[in-house]
Amino acid sequence: MSKKNAFYFILFLLVLLFVFKDLVLNLSTNLLDWRDYPFIIWTIFQNITHVNTLDFANFFETNAFYPHRLTLLFSDLLLPQSLVLWPILYLTKNIILSFNLVFIISFILNYISLFLFWKQLFKKDSIAFFGSIFVIFSPFFQMELSHFQMISYWPFFFTLYFVFRNEEKRQTKNLISAGLLLTIFFSFDLLSFKVPVEQTIQTNTF
Repeated sequence: MSKKNAFYFILFLLVLLFVFKDLVLNLSTNLLDWRDYPFIIWTIFQNITHVNTLDFANFFETNAFYPHRLTLLFSDLLLPQSLVLWPILYLTKNIILSFNLVFIISFILNYISLFLFWKQLFKKDSIAFFGSIFVIFSPFFQMELSHFQMISYWPFFFTLYFVFRNEEKRQTKNLISAGLLLTIFFSFDLLSFKVPVEQTIQTNTF
């Protein structure tokens, strides 16, 4: 990393810490909001519990919405985010702290992916930096902060980076990387197999 890129990265971190200063000062006890995020943490904890106990046969079963089955599929599955949080939770033993760390890490990955993407397009560090800042702190994404899956968009911009990089210098590894990252991105926003869920509800209801 060049000195200029390091400077831009530190500047981004300062802006990030300022915007989320209340959260950063209370990482182990506070959440960004107490409406959607408790449910998101519950979903992630359900995933981690099933992985820890190797209970894959009942992976989509939860302790909610009785007597319906496969209730983990009623909303976003958040499986990739759960796998990222899993080792952090193992070290911290605090689900709120672990989630907040993943939240901050997501913003850092968003910045890195956006910076690489804009730099690949315009070949200028300053444009890459301001382009990244304008996207990350844009009104649209700030309004979507309560939807964790909506602000985990770094795989998408990493995908675009590798696609445009491949146009400049064709390499198989660029296409493989783009394909893997795009798969991860769609799994972030997966609304959990809508058809099987609807069939399950109909079966239990009728």
